[in-house]
Amino acid sequence: MDIADIKNQLASKPFVKINALVYESLAEDIITARLKPGTKIYEKHIADELGISRTPVHMAVQQLLREGLAVKSEYGAPVVSRITHDDCMALCDIRKCLEGDAAYYAARLISNEELSELKLQLDRMRYEKSDSKNQSAYHERMTRANVEFHRLIVAAAKSKYIYMAYMLIHRNIARYLWYLNSLAKFPLQPSSDGYQLHVSIYEALRSHNSTIAKAEVQSEIERMYLIRFPE
Repeated sequence: MDIADIKNQLASKPFVKINALVYESLAEDIITARLKPGTKIYEKHIADELGISRTPVHMAVQQLLREGLAVKSEYGAPVVSRITHDDCMALCDIRKCLEGDAAYYAARLISNEELSELKLQLDRMRYEKSDSKNQSAYHERMTRANVEFHRLIVAAAKSKYIYMAYMLIHRNIARYLWYLNSLAKFPLQPSSDGYQLHVSIYEALRSHNSTIAKAEVQSEIERMYLIRFPE
């Protein structure tokens, strides 16, 4: 975690909840694999480095445990949870239900402003010639845009219950997409089905076609069923 960044934020935002900052930093490190699966999370060490009490760090770690980004170990500190094929498939099943319904309602209710925000994320997914020089940077940009694209669709459905349910798994979705996008067998180029499916989703929403929007979102999510995890 970026200790210096958290300290700077604490200095500039004295009323912000410390546990929220610690949680955001740890979650980001887990999602982007800076903290690898199996890594121990030492609350006392983090608290000492930040110069804060252990309580807000403990609260942050408890949230990671609730969301499944970390798990309790039999001995000692909690650890970053493993990435498994079964969990990925289960996540796909839930996403198809939640995001499929969200897309159906969003196609009816989405505003021009929300469409503009979606288009911005879609543009960020586009592969440019210059990206060939820095694949890592492109992977990061594409993954973040992909995650935000889907969150925006769920938000556009205007259903607080669908959104609440989605946000419970939002960070796990981000983590798995980040991981899958790092695999050679999960293509990111604009010619791939993935990019074109996002274009099709956007067009269905823009034309306010609920049935097609739902089908396109589910089709894009179903790509994850085809992934073969490394042995």
